[in-house]
Amino acid sequence: MIKNDKENLDKNERVQDIKPGDPSEEQKKFYRTIADIYIKGACKNKGGVFKSNRAIFFALALAFFILAANAGCTQPEIDSGRNTIGNPTVALVIEPKDARVITGSYKQFAANAVDLEGKYTKVKPSWSATYGRITADGEYVAPEEPGYSVITAKFGTVAASTQIYIDSSKEIKNFFIIPESGEIEVGRSIQLVCRAQNAGGDFMQVLPSWDSDVGNITNTGYFSAPGSPTTAKITARFGRLEAYSNITVISVRPRSISITPNQVTLAAGESQKFYPIVYDGYGNVMSPKNIIWSTTYGKISSDGVYTCPDTPAAAQVIARIENVHGFAYVNSSSGSTAVRIDISPANAVLRIGESRQFAVSAYDVNDNLVALPAAATWSAVNGTVNSNGVFTAYPASAGLATLKAFSGTLSKEITLLITE
Repeated sequence: MIKNDKENLDKNERVQDIKPGDPSEEQKKFYRTIADIYIKGACKNKGGVFKSNRAIFFALALAFFILAANAGCTQPEIDSGRNTIGNPTVALVIEPKDARVITGSYKQFAANAVDLEGKYTKVKPSWSATYGRITADGEYVAPEEPGYSVITAKFGTVAASTQIYIDSSKEIKNFFIIPESGEIEVGRSIQLVCRAQNAGGDFMQVLPSWDSDVGNITNTGYFSAPGSPTTAKITARFGRLEAYSNITVISVRPRSISITPNQVTLAAGESQKFYPIVYDGYGNVMSPKNIIWSTTYGKISSDGVYTCPDTPAAAQVIARIENVHGFAYVNSSSGSTAVRIDISPANAVLRIGESRQFAVSAYDVNDNLVALPAAATWSAVNGTVNSNGVFTAYPASAGLATLKAFSGTLSKEITLLITE
């Protein structure tokens, strides 16, 4: 049944509509300068002395009459409460005006006090609603049946009212969860949001109930993944409507690898064991068992032991897990001197917030790979880079980023493309 309490709105509680902004001209004409306007119109001032006391009396009486009539007809009586600058409050302005919601949803209201000079001050009034309920903070919760409600705010003796229409949830044409699918690592959390749209494509605020078959989810849609890989089916319910999201819970993934030692010099036949240190996306050390070792020259065993060949030359040692790489460098005791360094990959496109591993290599005058003059250091613009060469794009905006590597007196800079 449609409820309609519009006729119950007490005319004595209605106030003149005052639009947000700077109404100083209207307020000054209506409240503060009206007496001056009528005085100037009723008598002439010469040398600071009025010619007619009767004119003065007439102007003041007329101004008082207009103010009193205005207060009695369209404005509530000026209350004893005052705003932050001490001026009496003459009106309240409620925002938003003439709102619409759907059954079971919510809408936030706020109120501003207006003084004689037309200045607005945010206040915390008492709230009431003729249908549905509204909290002390102005949050209106719509009932389960469509209808119409009058929202009233009172501050001292000043009151204002607005209206809100409660539409049926049948008006909702699209009801969905953002994201509808995704991945999250075990033990991590993600915020889900439920959205509703009417036939015109306008978004409507809803307060659904949430449920998940695994992990935990709060009544605000904050999902916490369990401690083992699985798939979570998350459900949002609003009246007769349901929406779903499938979140895949995955094992913690490696994000970067550093190798120690990072650089060694070996003679023919000498060996060196290298040790990988694997980090997740939060900087925590992991203990993976499936490291794959390779080298650009010489031999390296499956457990990271490198052996320099009979003809020594510079080599790069690579540790890989999934698509993450770490690098170390071997210099021969009779090797050439590096004259330039390069960064790989030289061209990369990253999404906002994405991380990528980069490596630096050194070359001699004949473009032979040689050892780095010194351990590589990094710098970045429009992103961050750690000591292992893992660059992360800033989440601020898409565009170009620069990545620069240094080794001894040599340096190399590349440009990266960051997309949304």
